[in-house]
Amino acid sequence: MDHADEDRIIARGRRSSVAYAVRANGKMPAKKFIDNLTESEQRRLYVLFERLTGYGEIRNTEQFKHEADGIYGFKRGQIRVACFQVRRTWFLTHGFRKTGRRWRREELQRAKDIRDEHMAR
Repeated sequence: MDHADEDRIIARGRRSSVAYAVRANGKMPAKKFIDNLTESEQRRLYVLFERLTGYGEIRNTEQFKHEADGIYGFKRGQIRVACFQVRRTWFLTHGFRKTGRRWRREELQRAKDIRDEHMAR
């Protein structure tokens, strides 16, 4: 992780860190999404981030699970935040409010696109 990534970390624990992924244009879609949530919704997500970074896992698949192709999702109510892992850092790609049973294909593709852009920096 380089110095620029260090500035984007939002949670750090014994086991890992959570940071915002950055698109090629410098934007951080997950940050924009989380910043626009209510304070209560933000707190509920941060509890999950801290649990993952402190204990190294979230066993409850209702709160965190592998979706597809190395993309994972934090879940709180209808809120979803997609992420991927590089070594000991989980990078948040973007967030959305889920409306159906499964993630829409477009949301998985968006997470992959953001991951690819972030990794190419």
